[in-house]
Amino acid sequence: MLQEERMCNSEVSGSKEAAGAQNIKSLNIRFTAGKSLRDTLNAATYIPAESPVTSS
Repeated sequence: MLQEERMCNSEVSGSKEAAGAQNIKSLNIRFTAGKSLRDTLNAATYIPAESPVTSS
């Protein structure tokens, strides 16, 4: 199960029609991995790369 916490900072609108994305000042989403995802990541096999990727 995925868990997330959302925190939003916005301005109050006077009417339903005036409400919209322009009123949102900031949004902070915190993701917390659930037990199923943690178990999957712990059971995964990680293989080291033979050489690092370099840009030309």
